[in-house]
Amino acid sequence: MNEVVETPFLKNACPEILNKYGLWIFKYHEAYSAPAHKPGIFRYYRFYSLSHLTKGKGWFCSENIKMKTFDAGHAVLVSPGTKQGYGGFNSDYIEDAVCFFGPVADRLKTAGIIQDGVVNIGLTRQLLPIINLVRIPAVNSQLKANMLLQQLLMDIYLQQDEKSKGSNSSDRIKQVLDKIHDNPQRWWLVGEMAELANLSLPQFRRLFQKQTGISPKAYIMQLKMKATSEDIMRKEKSINKIALKYGFKDSYHFSNFFKKLTGYSPTEFRNKQPRKNKSAGNH
Repeated sequence: MNEVVETPFLKNACPEILNKYGLWIFKYHEAYSAPAHKPGIFRYYRFYSLSHLTKGKGWFCSENIKMKTFDAGHAVLVSPGTKQGYGGFNSDYIEDAVCFFGPVADRLKTAGIIQDGVVNIGLTRQLLPIINLVRIPAVNSQLKANMLLQQLLMDIYLQQDEKSKGSNSSDRIKQVLDKIHDNPQRWWLVGEMAELANLSLPQFRRLFQKQTGISPKAYIMQLKMKATSEDIMRKEKSINKIALKYGFKDSYHFSNFFKKLTGYSPTEFRNKQPRKNKSAGNH
């Protein structure tokens, strides 16, 4: 079986600050190539590569993975030394791609966060913001690109880890919802909820919106409005006690919150509710 070694890249061309940082995106492109259905010819890179198929249909195989085809929205992730091949399958291979190296990438590989193969990351061009930043030579832009790439690699890993463990994402969101309902006085931060669900922030926002139909912040607001409305209608507690029960500083802040959402102050809302009729036997 033939092997093709990629053209060497120049490690000594890495800017000093990125060399100290430990990660360098040294090559990137938005490109397309003609179909290259040659699963019998392997190659290997001396760097890490992430190729996102944005249009067309692709194929991938390696020494350890039999040839598989995949649609747009999937990406091929390979590490240095992996003997592999991929390209267009009876169609052009249209991709966004970045190539990178460094001890940070090596540690991600050792930790199992970078794993060779095909992953589904969706049709949104998630590599494009990274590519656009790398094009800017300013150090700040290069560092921001590195951070975005690391976050994307972590999201890919968490998605694959969730799939491999057979974990049910809806159960994770349900656990968060149960916790929120058990602690109605708390003003939950989205980051806290994501951590509770053991999901990255982008994953959590997406799954929460999918399951509830609204954003986490909007859910908290609606929950507090519904709960406080019910307590106001019961007329068992003072407005100030209701405010404190649901985590407001005082009745003033609660009144502003409630009126903004309902158009009525808590007192006005309570007065609008019908009074209970007195018993006919009382005179």
